Amino acid sequence: MKIYRFQTPCGAGPYVNNPDFYFSERDVHDYDKHKTPQDDKILAAWGKKIENRVSQYSFAVATLWEAIRWFENVNKNGTEKFMKSTYALYEIEIKGVDVVLGETQCIFKKDDVISCSKYMEIGDVVKIKNNRRGQEKYPVLMRFIKSSQRKYKSSLQ
Repeated sequence: MKIYRFQTPCGAGPYVNNPDFYFSERDVHDYDKHKTPQDDKILAAWGKKIENRVSQYSFAVATLWEAIRWFENVNKNGTEKFMKSTYALYEIEIKGVDVVLGETQCIFKKDDVISCSKYMEIGDVVKIKNNRRGQEKYPVLMRFIKSSQRKYKSSLQ
């Protein structure tokens, strides 16, 4: 199974205590669409089961579409923080399907990672977010996003 995560080259996520990068609920438009794992009801309940082993786990999103949607909710201040950082979007392959899906994120065991590679620079994510030239480098992704948007809009009618 492949999942996606915004992280630094050494694997730190945005909500990790990092003196060079402080990301919080003030850096997003709608906190309900961008909850920390602790505020995600599903993951928080599951997290109680692994309390004493939480360092063995990490958080991501289940699909590339969700990664783009996650970043779309980052406001201007948060986007600027990301642009000045070493964060990028990584694709992580997990053995089996041992991933717990939450409301907005998923949790996976770090030992289950088969591979982890940089998928997209933050600047390219911002281009897609702003609907600029992202389609030049990632045409399949842009077609997928546009197709998903059409399907989503038609489902609302």
